[in-house]
Amino acid sequence: MRNIKSGIVRYMVIIMTIMTIVMISATVAFQIIREKRQTTVNAVSLMEQVQSVLSYGMANGSGQENDVAFIFKMLAAGNDAELYSLNPDTLVIEASTRAEDVGKSINKIGIRTSSSNFETGFELSAKVNGVPSYCVVRKVDGVLMAYVIPNSVMFDGLLRDVIILGAGVILISVILAVAVTWYIDKYIITKLQELNVVLADISAGDLSKNVRVGGNFEFYELSSYINEMVRSLVRTTETISYALNKTNMRIGVYMYNLKVKKVRYTEYIPGIFSFNAEKTAEIFSDRKLFEDFIDDLRKNPVEGEDDVFALSGEEKYIRLDEIVQDNDVFGVAIDVTRDVKTRRLIETERDADMLTGILNRRGMANKVSELTADSEKIKKAVLLMVDADGLKSVNDKYGHDKGDLYINEIAHQISAFGKRENMSARIGGDEFAVLLYGYEDEKERRSDIDAFMAMQDESYILIEGDRMPVRFSAGYVLADSELDFEEYLKIADERMYMNKKARKTGRD
Repeated sequence: MRNIKSGIVRYMVIIMTIMTIVMISATVAFQIIREKRQTTVNAVSLMEQVQSVLSYGMANGSGQENDVAFIFKMLAAGNDAELYSLNPDTLVIEASTRAEDVGKSINKIGIRTSSSNFETGFELSAKVNGVPSYCVVRKVDGVLMAYVIPNSVMFDGLLRDVIILGAGVILISVILAVAVTWYIDKYIITKLQELNVVLADISAGDLSKNVRVGGNFEFYELSSYINEMVRSLVRTTETISYALNKTNMRIGVYMYNLKVKKVRYTEYIPGIFSFNAEKTAEIFSDRKLFEDFIDDLRKNPVEGEDDVFALSGEEKYIRLDEIVQDNDVFGVAIDVTRDVKTRRLIETERDADMLTGILNRRGMANKVSELTADSEKIKKAVLLMVDADGLKSVNDKYGHDKGDLYINEIAHQISAFGKRENMSARIGGDEFAVLLYGYEDEKERRSDIDAFMAMQDESYILIEGDRMPVRFSAGYVLADSELDFEEYLKIADERMYMNKKARKTGRD
């Protein structure tokens, strides 16, 4: 606002200065013309008076020459003006109020013009006897006379008048400038400042503000346009919320400007982000806090999902998309928790054994396929094939539900085994597969294989008060970096049956 005010004052000073110069120049020109006209009238009048005196003297028998000399000697032209009587033929000065000029040519004293002009008379500015002067030459009743007055005498009061006029114009200009500045400050600058305050709040995201700037019609009109624009923006946000709500999907939209502090959002956004009323007011009133929240959310991407992130502290998943154009950010947040959970449940049911909770054959094949894509994760590994011993007798004696307990116990033993990575799966009714991997030391791998094989007869469960041993047969195959799951499973399966046969023979 200071720039506007100073700019207006600067232009006013320039305009007033130009006006002052023009007015003074016009006044000076007018005064010069007026003074010259008045001097010409006075000169002609004086010449006529002199001619009247000469005519009177001649009528009384006095000699004209003596009369002219006497009159010019006695006559005071006044105000340092000089009067000359000229010979019409030779233009020599015959008589003058300045005695030293008598006998000189008029051209010699500085009045130079063509002889024809002397017949009609003329006025001109010339340097007479070295002094800038104004000259009036007239022929009055046959007598040629010249009236010469120095410019300094003729324009004696002009400088004073110009100074007075200039001072008056400057005073008026100052008063006018002060009045105009006061008016602009009160009815324009102040109103613009009020408008800026409201617009700053609106820019900060407070669309509840209403612009009410009066003072003149233009400000009323501008206020109404701004208010209509804000209402249109609010209606747009409400329309978006209404349309999204009709989709029966938890979709929310947020938007903000990088130069504005406040964040605008639709109805579902607080619920999607699990904000209570207090946190909603805090986060969306400060763009920086909201950006920090979004950055933290992006640190928890959900594996296998595009642009889906887990909300910290709860089992909630949000799909997040943002568009940035210049300084404007437009974001869409969708609560996809149900979709992610459903998909995970389907994947779990597809890849997991419903009885034991460990992987099924398909699930283990998929996991091994993902694992073999990175040989650094497998390193040294061992694939074991396990088959439950005595399950048929448990089913026959106690029923299939107790047989399920027997299977679960074996699943628990094999899935909990080992100090390294363990991947266990039930691949058939009473058959299991175990992948132990991540070994760097061969001795450690051999030690775990021995410990695993030692578990074959160590466990038992109680069924209806009977202490029932839990036994299994096992076979294994070693793998280094590369692992063909199906091929290695066949080899381990063959060795498992060899182990089963040996154990049965040993017991018999």
